[in-house]
Amino acid sequence: RPGFLGRIPPARLADVPRYLEAGRRRLDRLRGSGLARDGERRSELEGWIRLWKGRRRQLEQVGRIDPRLEEFGWLVEDYRVSLFAQELRSATRISPSVLKAAWASMTS
Repeated sequence: RPGFLGRIPPARLADVPRYLEAGRRRLDRLRGSGLARDGERRSELEGWIRLWKGRRRQLEQVGRIDPRLEEFGWLVEDYRVSLFAQELRSATRISPSVLKAAWASMTS
């Protein structure tokens, strides 16, 4: 979207080229049989995105901001890189167990 870079925290701007490159590589891999493999990974990723967006909506409705939720969103982006362009490496150690632990720390 227009202006999206202005909403990214300065500490995360260095990660943007990697995220964009991961998206490009993901598109390149969709050719041939890559579509089925992408679908499996996409459904896993979408579950995490739904959790994150749902929690964000809940907090917005009550006028709250939770910095941990924003950090969780960046973990999800790193997880996206690890699923679709693993060779680019994520900024942090990331796995479903890391996401589960981060989510549990926010919701408990």
